[in-house]
Amino acid sequence: MAEFLVQHDQTSVVVAGSTASITAVRSLSRAFAMMSNNRSMSGGPPASATTQASDDMALAVELTAVGTLTYSRVAASSTNPMLAEASVVEYLGDPGGPNEFIVRSRVAVNINTAVTSKTGTLTGVVDIDKCIPFITGIKSESSTAGGARATAYAIVDSTTQITVYVGGSASRVSVQVVVVEFTGSAWSVGHGLLASTTADSGTIALVAEADGDAAGTSFDVGDWATACIFGQHRGDVASDANQAIADNYPIYYPGAGTTDVDFLFHADHDGVTNIQVVHVLQHADMAVQRMSSTASHTGVSDVAIPTAISSVDEAFVIISRTTSGTGTAYGRGWVCARLTSTTNVEMYCHRNGVTIATRIQVVDLSGIVAAAAVRRIFIV
Repeated sequence: MAEFLVQHDQTSVVVAGSTASITAVRSLSRAFAMMSNNRSMSGGPPASATTQASDDMALAVELTAVGTLTYSRVAASSTNPMLAEASVVEYLGDPGGPNEFIVRSRVAVNINTAVTSKTGTLTGVVDIDKCIPFITGIKSESSTAGGARATAYAIVDSTTQITVYVGGSASRVSVQVVVVEFTGSAWSVGHGLLASTTADSGTIALVAEADGDAAGTSFDVGDWATACIFGQHRGDVASDANQAIADNYPIYYPGAGTTDVDFLFHADHDGVTNIQVVHVLQHADMAVQRMSSTASHTGVSDVAIPTAISSVDEAFVIISRTTSGTGTAYGRGWVCARLTSTTNVEMYCHRNGVTIATRIQVVDLSGIVAAAAVRRIFIV
């Protein structure tokens, strides 16, 4: 018996916001929407390859009802529709089961001009170290470049509080976060935080503690084929100097061992006080495949999955991308990704013209089955 159902959505979102219907999930506490975009924003306007401002690319998604995804944008942004892709992951198993997760809170943190962090309120969290704060949207109101202001990471501070940290300084920004606690005994969750200066690359040590402090208890994934990486990037802090398309974001991938994650920018990167945060999810029966692509494309580009997955209904995609470029030709470097078959990942970017490096993780949950189902198979 399947323990999870994954639904995939692609919506062209108008400036006033759009909704999308999905097959109704059983409960909002058992399902969450995950943005299928490397910057937790949009992939840009399908009908236009012109430069967009930060507020144009801005987008957020939330599972607002059991059968409804709600997408929102910045009201003053471009009137062009923006392409969005999201996956809804639902837990179908028994309450208290070894594969269970529980959605604890959905939080919109609104950060005013010149403020670089703000807290939000959580409810119901039992163990902060087993929580992942998924960023499901960043809506910067910067109408010029503002690339750093459209960067953020989130840390669960306590059972009642989350803090969201953003880069840049020049505009208001709203960050949408869904906090998921992986309560089941079969899940392991690791975290990492690394503050760097001008480094184009680095290694992030994984720890068991939610704050990601490298001085914490070392976390070992055991096998990267059973663990996936969710990367979060904060650009220049309280500064609007480094807004180039190469400055934000890096790619994330497994380190040399099983206790760290590496990140890498394009050599055109010129960041100051960039901060990298990763949250790592591990399950012995989860299968993770990793692919790379150097395609610089307008519109769709396909990447073959090395080993076919059993079903797109039990899998999702995580994507990260670097781009060259010392200017602000947004949204070069923004990319959406989705599964279109058991052997293909489709990437969407609204414009090309730069050197691209993309890392893709295909996370297959089909091997995770209910404990009762395992026992029945054994008896038969």
